Amino acid sequence: MKRRNAIKNMMLISALPLIPIELFALNKASKPIHFVAVGDAGTRILEYIKQKEKSALYTTVNFLCDDTDLADDINSIILNQPVHKKYGKHIIIPDLTAKCDFPEELVKLFSTGHRYIIVAGLGGSTGTYWTKYIQKHLANNHLDYEIYCSLPFRFEGKTQRERAMFAHKDLLDDKHYYFLELEETRQKHQQLQLVEAFYMGDISIHQLYKKSQA
Repeated sequence: MKRRNAIKNMMLISALPLIPIELFALNKASKPIHFVAVGDAGTRILEYIKQKEKSALYTTVNFLCDDTDLADDINSIILNQPVHKKYGKHIIIPDLTAKCDFPEELVKLFSTGHRYIIVAGLGGSTGTYWTKYIQKHLANNHLDYEIYCSLPFRFEGKTQRERAMFAHKDLLDDKHYYFLELEETRQKHQQLQLVEAFYMGDISIHQLYKKSQA
C-alpha cells in the first residue's frame, strides 16, 4: 500500500508544470538595488558608481557632513560623531570599541525591503566605525546585502591601517563582504598621481561589485 501511494505521489509531482529556474531568482532580482555609502570615502565611491549604475537608489551615511554638493537624487543621513579618544593635546582618533545604539534613521533605511550594497573606506572615522554596526544589523535581520570596502594605501600611515584592520577582521567572517587593497591597485599603476590613485580605487571597487554579480 505504501509503495502504491508513493508511486501515485510521484506521478502527481511529475505531472506538475516545470518552473523555470529563473523564477527562483526573481524575488532577488526584482528588489530595488540601494547603494549606501558610509563615510567620506564611501560617498566618493558612490558618486562614481552612480555614473555607471543608473537604475538604483543612493544614500550616504555620514556625520557633520556638508551634503550640498550631492546630487538631488542622493539621500543623506547625518549621524552622531563616533566616540573619540584623545591622545595628548592634538591627536584625536575614533574609539572603535565604544558601544552605541543603532540609530533609528538607519533602522528606517534598512526596513524598505531593498537589496543593499554598502560601500565604505576603512581606516577613517565614520566608515570604520559604522560599517561594522551596519553589517551586524543587516546580518542579524537576515536582509539582502553586500558590503564593499577599501583598505588604505600604505602612505596613509600605520594608525590608519590599524583602524582599518580592526573592522576588516570582523567583516571577514561575512560571506557577503568584499574588499579591495588600495595599495595593490597603486602598485599596478605606479605612474598615477595621488588624486588619480584614489579615483582608480573607486573604479576598482565598482569593478569588484560588477565581477561579484556575474
